[in-house]
Amino acid sequence: MYTIGGDIHLKTSTFCVLDEKGNRIARKKLENDPINVRDFIQGFPGPKQVSVEATYNWQVFYDLLKDDVEQFVLLHPKKLRQIVESQSKNDSKDSELIAELTWRGRVPQAYTSNAETRQFRRLLQARVKTSQQIASIKNRIHAYINANVWYSQRPKTFKDLFCQRGREYLRAVPLPANERFVIDTLLTQIEELEKTQRSFDEHIEQVDYHSTDIALLATVPGLRRGKLLKYIIGSEIDRIARFRNARALIGHPQQPGAILLGQADLDLAARRGVVQR
Repeated sequence: MYTIGGDIHLKTSTFCVLDEKGNRIARKKLENDPINVRDFIQGFPGPKQVSVEATYNWQVFYDLLKDDVEQFVLLHPKKLRQIVESQSKNDSKDSELIAELTWRGRVPQAYTSNAETRQFRRLLQARVKTSQQIASIKNRIHAYINANVWYSQRPKTFKDLFCQRGREYLRAVPLPANERFVIDTLLTQIEELEKTQRSFDEHIEQVDYHSTDIALLATVPGLRRGKLLKYIIGSEIDRIARFRNARALIGHPQQPGAILLGQADLDLAARRGVVQR
């Protein structure tokens, strides 16, 4: 079996090919074009395995090559960097080291999720980013109010500055002209982002992703009210069978891409019995 290690970047990638005895037989730098990459990989007839680091664009390589190779190995980026950076640093040596580690069976492997899961995660990440944008703008408004209004002079009829009465107060509180312009503009931005947030929620509810698992997660106390958390946990777990038990789930390394959950959230899910086999 041929072993092909790839050091992939945005515009170009370097591939190193080893034969079944671990001898290097080819090394080439390619423009990142699907025809170029596939032609190079298919130029080595017979069984082959390809390994690449889990960079931000690994998915396009996986989707392109998964049917042409016996095994597509995704390498854990943090653990791989620790190995690679201890060697001389250049792309050709990176690809050769990746190929050699794969050939020896010593690769720090990461989990490869399918296209459906990756796309659903990106949808959820976009929804989370919207919430983060709203929170950031609210913090800016708090800063403007704190700089202009004594806390003791604020209304005591509401606690949340962004509830309906709080927003009415923000629209009416006397402020210098420039500050008033900023507050009004930021409030408008929040309203538009909240509309986007609702659109995301409606779309997510309509996506048929692991519906049986999501329904099970929705029965967990603490997840019943949350519109988003059950989907986030479900997409990060993906296939529960890949974990030996609940403890393995709690201790699992971060998957490729942006992780939306912390260990505490997964720990809660396990304690609630969601991950019992």
